[in-house]
Amino acid sequence: MLKLLGIPLRRFKLPIECEISVKDNRPKILASFNSSALQNCRLITADLDIIAFYIPADHWTGEPENSERIYESCEAYTSELFRIVKL
Repeated sequence: MLKLLGIPLRRFKLPIECEISVKDNRPKILASFNSSALQNCRLITADLDIIAFYIPADHWTGEPENSERIYESCEAYTSELFRIVKL
């Protein structure tokens, strides 16, 4: 599906926070669902385009209130380079 959409998928050997520290290995856009790596990468870089995909709490299993708190934390730091896309 990703190939059909023209979206390359890159897998890294190290955590993404370590990978983006090496300029030659930095993606143009970092996009993910609920992950602390997004906030960490926002703090590490000043020029990386980061997208957090928001999934409504009623679609989560387990403890949806925890995911809501994470998204609320992300919303406090949204900017031109750190966006939340609601699905």
